Amino acid sequence: MEPKSWNQLQQELAAEIIRMKEGDTVILLSGERFVQMRQGADTLKAEAVSNRWLPTHLQLTPEDEREMVALGWQPPEPDLGFHNWRSSTEWPLRTQDAEQLSERLIATLRDVLDVSDPNLLDRRTFNANEEV
Repeated sequence: MEPKSWNQLQQELAAEIIRMKEGDTVILLSGERFVQMRQGADTLKAEAVSNRWLPTHLQLTPEDEREMVALGWQPPEPDLGFHNWRSSTEWPLRTQDAEQLSERLIATLRDVLDVSDPNLLDRRTFNANEEV
């Protein structure tokens, strides 16, 4: 497998987002740091890990949390059952929406969660509606 740049990964992710079908789930992770998305019937939901799940040395700082808001994430609301940063987009997506979401996911991994190299990411994909 050939090494990827952040830009290549972002472009691949945008193309994958457009092709997702109901139940499709994509998780990009490096250790405890992750972003994920799942296609629903009429909404694509994305999440990024919050401090609830991160060890002390990887915790988001107040500055990181401001950056998450600037990137378009909604903050965790544990009292409502939302433990991670989240966003949702109505389906079907326009190409521009897919590009913006892929940019948000990549910027989160690279700039906020400090994943230094896209080649260090594990990628997990599955369809939550299909029986195992």
